[in-house]
Amino acid sequence: MWDKRLSTSLGPIKLKNPFLIGAGPASMYLDDIKRAEEENAGGVISKSIGAHNSNESIKPTDIRRYKWIRGYGNYLKSTYLKEILPMDYGMRLIENAKSQCDIPIIASLFYPYFFEENSIDIWLSLFKEAEKAGADGIQIDFFYLDLKKMCNADIYRVIEIINRLARSVKIPVFPKLNIRMDDDLIDGIITNCNVGGLIYLDSINVQPYIDISNKGRPIFDGDLYDSLTGASNSVVAGEPLLPFTFNYTQILRSKTNLSLSAGGGLDKWQDIIRCLMLGANSIHLTSVIMKKGFQHINGLKESLNKFLDKNEYNTLLDLIGVSLEHYPEHFGKIKSRETLQVKTTLLEDKCVKCNICENMVTCNSFKSIPYNFDKNCDGCSMCHDLCPAKALVYDIH
Repeated sequence: MWDKRLSTSLGPIKLKNPFLIGAGPASMYLDDIKRAEEENAGGVISKSIGAHNSNESIKPTDIRRYKWIRGYGNYLKSTYLKEILPMDYGMRLIENAKSQCDIPIIASLFYPYFFEENSIDIWLSLFKEAEKAGADGIQIDFFYLDLKKMCNADIYRVIEIINRLARSVKIPVFPKLNIRMDDDLIDGIITNCNVGGLIYLDSINVQPYIDISNKGRPIFDGDLYDSLTGASNSVVAGEPLLPFTFNYTQILRSKTNLSLSAGGGLDKWQDIIRCLMLGANSIHLTSVIMKKGFQHINGLKESLNKFLDKNEYNTLLDLIGVSLEHYPEHFGKIKSRETLQVKTTLLEDKCVKCNICENMVTCNSFKSIPYNFDKNCDGCSMCHDLCPAKALVYDIH
């Protein structure tokens, strides 16, 4: 069902709501894509599809491991053949999803080489096959490519290749950005590539998480460990990416009017609204769907509608980019405003004598009783957030 109030777009692709299923385990099977549509996803980005075929047998050493650690994120490690879908399977998935679903299906494509002419030919064949299968758009998955600290010649080469790939098809192309990519390359993609929009962020490469109950042994080792290539490195997704997602949204929106699809640590509806206010046009969800299932989308939709009602926004489009009005020309230069000198005060009838504020090492306001805000408080407000009874507030009088 099309929801005009929550409708948005990813470039030229119309979405009934801003919630896309990101490329990952939740988008590698047809039944899951159909379930995503039933649970009101706005669209689906397939798990990345490679150039190999299903006849390339998976060995016992080709395995996949996930470990979600509360507060730290989702650590994961996969070998190539377990992580990247075979081309024949992936293209059938796109074709079947398009024939059985009404929501947009974006094909995520990957090949581990990019610069050589024969590699470009393989990328071109992937693009053509995805278009032939009926994909509404293509996501370029750069995750395994080394695109950091690049010279100008290599940056120009990547831009040239992206444009060549984009010209080879009639459907929109969306580069997926990651934290390791050279900043100048990202600027070049924004200003010089004919793309439909930008999708970001991808997982972060990290050293393996260790198990302190097992003598510090990495949680991912054994067949996944290769001391020569460093293949023991895992990646982390989910919660740790959230500050970077906010940061990239601000920076990207300050530089371009391209359509933006934000992802990375976006679990709570409040953080999704922050991204939309900063200028993201849509949201792609991966780790949170792995944990909470497709039904989480309906809860997010309900919360988003309630927020629009409470804050008197008629449609989602009225909310998108609203934060930009606080920045005159570009992000990083905030409108000047009157400096408000405020101090904290204690609402004694609410205080529960928990002593949390007295244990803080932030200022000297709580070093004596009664508390001395007049001489010691500079209005930082940290104690407000830590007070469980909300007994610490600004004295506005």
